[in-house]
Amino acid sequence: MTPHNPNTMTHCIGASYDRKHIDTDFDSIAQQENGDKLKACIPNVGWVNEVDTSDNQSRQGIRTVSRDHLPFVGQVANFEALSNAYDEQGSQLHQLAQHPELYCMLGLGSRGLSSAPLLAELLASEICGDPLPLPVDVLNELHPSRTWIKRINKAKPLS
Repeated sequence: MTPHNPNTMTHCIGASYDRKHIDTDFDSIAQQENGDKLKACIPNVGWVNEVDTSDNQSRQGIRTVSRDHLPFVGQVANFEALSNAYDEQGSQLHQLAQHPELYCMLGLGSRGLSSAPLLAELLASEICGDPLPLPVDVLNELHPSRTWIKRINKAKPLS
């Protein structure tokens, strides 16, 4: 699912994830690369070759995204309390210090439009104490504290 503009009969496709080009100025190289990526991702389909990126009509924007390109969804950890507990207990830490009633859903990146409904349901279920709509391994990968938890499991400093 990609955004469609019915006035111009165009779709919004592609994302460059270029960390060096973080402004909203048009980038013809990113435009061409996104067209090439589309053709490489969907080979042997005729309509892909009809996508024309030569008109330089792209829209530049900046999306929030995590390093691993997965969103952060769930209860927010209290970093100070977590850090203090980790300093005292080391990797034997068994409890995640969290802010009461503080949740987040961010870093949805280029597929936020398609993932937001399920992630919103996940967040609402967590807040209300309802059964969660995703398996535990996926929940762990989406947890807002996952990067700190990985560091703790590897006995690395948090900051």
